[in-house]
Amino acid sequence: MFPIANEPTNGREERRAIIRQLRAYDPRRLYAQGSNNDFTNPRETAGDDFWCTFRSCKSGEGNVRGSYSHADLPLGAVQLPGGGTMRDFSAAIKHSSLPLIGHETGQYQAYPNYREIEKFTGVLKPVNLEIFRTRLKQAGMLHQADDFFRASGALMAINYREDIEEALRSRGFAGFQLLDLQDFPGQGTALVGILDAFLDDKGFIPAETWRGFCSPTVLLSRFPAYTWTCGEKFKAKIQIAHYGERDIRDGKADWKLGERSGSLTFSAKAGDVTDIGEIEVTLPEYAEARKLTLELSLNSTEIRNSYPLWVYPGKSLETADDVVVVRSIEEAEEMLCKGRKTLCVLSRETAPKNSVPGFFTTDFWNYQMFKHVCTSIKKPVAPGTLGLLIDENHPALEKFPTSFHSDYQWRELMFHAVNVVLDKPDGEKIIVQGIDNVTRNHRLGVIWEKRRGKGHLVVSAIDLDGAAKLPEARRLKHSLLKYLQKGKSLLIH
Repeated sequence: MFPIANEPTNGREERRAIIRQLRAYDPRRLYAQGSNNDFTNPRETAGDDFWCTFRSCKSGEGNVRGSYSHADLPLGAVQLPGGGTMRDFSAAIKHSSLPLIGHETGQYQAYPNYREIEKFTGVLKPVNLEIFRTRLKQAGMLHQADDFFRASGALMAINYREDIEEALRSRGFAGFQLLDLQDFPGQGTALVGILDAFLDDKGFIPAETWRGFCSPTVLLSRFPAYTWTCGEKFKAKIQIAHYGERDIRDGKADWKLGERSGSLTFSAKAGDVTDIGEIEVTLPEYAEARKLTLELSLNSTEIRNSYPLWVYPGKSLETADDVVVVRSIEEAEEMLCKGRKTLCVLSRETAPKNSVPGFFTTDFWNYQMFKHVCTSIKKPVAPGTLGLLIDENHPALEKFPTSFHSDYQWRELMFHAVNVVLDKPDGEKIIVQGIDNVTRNHRLGVIWEKRRGKGHLVVSAIDLDGAAKLPEARRLKHSLLKYLQKGKSLLIH
């Protein structure tokens, strides 16, 4: 396969002439005028053998990857709320008569690993990383650098997985190309790699887990949401994307979810996406929220995949004894001074005006480059955040199962949230922190607490009331209220 240029936007007739000459000289190849050629007005090119593009038409219907810069709106499905695992690129495929390939899939950014500085022992100096480290130190958060790196990287791997599976779920899609597996130190520094600049594993995801969703043969599950309520029926379609050397005969896919398990028998042709069956499980009535895992495996081979699900009890606290619920920072500070137990639930309207909008995925490529582009063409600048760093063992989250990083139980919540700038600490203990990019370095609060005398305040910059239709929002509010009721605190005085 030979596309003759990267993102050319001029000279279509000249490019076509070059391809005619190349094809006459060497007819063994598949030729195209470029990768993502003419992307400002995407359209397939007569005479090409395939079309590698980031979009098959100008609207979001043409999206063939899950993420885009804010300079190239509309955004991709991985960057948007909802969808579970139902979305694919079937609409985009209809706009192309050629085999369609997704261009530069991914570009999810992670926070730097400053330990990598020691690896530069030759003629190159990592001045960029040294500058970023100095900025973080000046912002008073250098002690959090390793945590920012690990938490943003864990989310990056989740984002890549969703993007790749969206491609694999798409029948008739010819393929995808990641922009790179390794970090790119140019263009303002784009730390978008699962591997670092030295091609070493960054430790974000085990190789066998990556192979579960990025291999010639991948088991897939299609379901509408990652968060559920106890007693609901969880239904999922099981598929296999099979691009191996030969057809699968007498295949058996085993599945397990909680205490339930089963098997599905099937046959699958090579080079296709095959529906192999459906599963249906009534989710148990758990007393407490819990995380479940849907596990899939093929014929007892190493081909396996898994999906996280969160299940929440139907009833959660709306109010709690002795806890005042307010809607503004001003009211919250007043209640704190009066010695009250207070939960402050902010909305985007009532949050401080300099707050950063909530967003689920990590920032695209890098903030500095695309902020400049967006400003120059008068488009909105991306939020620029890199996911959440979560104090997973804090008792305020005891009733809300979570890891130390963003996962899908936080996805919808973050679209009802802001990151409040807390650059001048005033006794806050941050429980859920937004990870900022290396250009801004804000100390961002999503959930935090303060104590003053007998007063105890917890602030949620997630609008838990505006998101009350979500079981995860109801349960998170329940957990915060329970915590305030108990009166425990991890604050160090």
